[in-house]
Amino acid sequence: MIDNTAVVYRFDIKAESKVHKTTITVDEDRVVTTCSCNTAPGDSACWHAQYVLAGRSRRISKAADYAQQSQLLSTLSKTPAGQQVIQDAQSSFVRRESCRRCHSSNVIIMKKSIWGRVIGFTKPDSHRFYCKACGWSW
Repeated sequence: MIDNTAVVYRFDIKAESKVHKTTITVDEDRVVTTCSCNTAPGDSACWHAQYVLAGRSRRISKAADYAQQSQLLSTLSKTPAGQQVIQDAQSSFVRRESCRRCHSSNVIIMKKSIWGRVIGFTKPDSHRFYCKACGWSW
């Protein structure tokens, strides 16, 4: 149960087809995330919440949310558990891409493999990644 000392941060994250509403609640010793995407509630933080926690900001739709994100990160960096949450989120974005549609990490970079180049002939030039699990490219 979240008590009165919890701080709630709300973000609108732009995705390929719509804007997802992500809520991050910070209590003294834990972080609870909810999102309007199709991630199951019992799972770990979804891609959109990890995006915010990693410090990324290109997909945040409102300029006011940038200040809120920096406040969230400074609040989390004050505790060891919060630092671990930030580190886990940042490690999910380092040299690894995950599908924004099905959240699978089975993604290939189209220009770096032969299979990716073959798939690239049927996709627009601006698409750099392809998900083997669901067939989505971006």
